Formats: sequence, C-alpha cells, structure tokens
Amino acid sequence: RKDPSSREAASAFPREEYPFVVGVGGSLTETDSKTLAEDLSRKGHTVIVSRQNEGFRLFVGPFKSTQLAENSLQKIRAYPEHSLYREAVVLKRM
Repeated sequence: RKDPSSREAASAFPREEYPFVVGVGGSLTETDSKTLAEDLSRKGHTVIVSRQNEGFRLFVGPFKSTQLAENSLQKIRAYPEHSLYREAVVLKRM
C-alpha cells in the first residue's frame, strides 16, 4: 500500500507527462538511501525514495523527456562523493 505522499507525488507528476527518472543504485539500505537522497536534494535534485521488498530504491526526477533526464544523469555521474552516482541510469517509469 502506498503512503499519502506517494499518491500526492504520482498525481503531481503523472507518468504520462513525466515518463522518465534517473535510477541511482539498486536496492539500498535505509541509511544509504537517506544519505544519497539528502546529498542529491542539497544539490537541487528532486528525489524519490521507494521501498522495495527489504531495501530502498532511489530515483531523481521525474522528467518529461529523455533529454532532460540525460542532462540530470550527466550531472549526477560527475559528482565525486559516491561511487553509486557513476552507475546511475535513465529509466522509463512503469
């Protein structure tokens, strides 16, 4: 079941209009997801943390086009603080 903030985000950024996100890392611990989310948020990114089974997933966005997502991806990959940033990828929202 989704929490209210997830529903609010989904209605503010409908998948049809904002079909792309940047995925950062795979399944993260709660601590890692919070650390990365705070860092990316401080850098001006919109961050989404999603619980997945026993872990957490972190996304930046969403974006209206692949070009906008790619622009953000290049910035994220250039950040030296965390090696997971270099593995970030553009994903189509499901």
